Amino acid sequence: MIEGAGEGVLRTTLERNGPCSIRRPTAIGATGQTSPAPPSRTTSDANKAWLATVGWAADLVAWFQLLCLTGPLAGAEPKTLRWRLWHTPARVIRKSRRHVTRLLDGWPDTNTILTAYQRIAALT
Repeated sequence: MIEGAGEGVLRTTLERNGPCSIRRPTAIGATGQTSPAPPSRTTSDANKAWLATVGWAADLVAWFQLLCLTGPLAGAEPKTLRWRLWHTPARVIRKSRRHVTRLLDGWPDTNTILTAYQRIAALT
């Protein structure tokens, strides 16, 4: 037990949440780093929609890693991708009736992003 936290508070929290909420299956463990909190457990339709959305997002990330990334990011955890790729400072501008994405100068993973974009363009 943690001293000073009060045994009753910790025990009540564990009993209310149950032992199953502490462990996650390893197959979907990495998805928990990026997925939003699930809706309340009272409506099964909302749970089914949430589960489908999280599954699609995980599939999109897996396919993106497989087809577009090389090196250490090809097998990186979702948290690493979030901090290195998804949070890249960029600005979408309109120039000559085209949309252009401008990346921040000096961003460490700019070459990785450009290579991934070239691979996507080659696939389409």
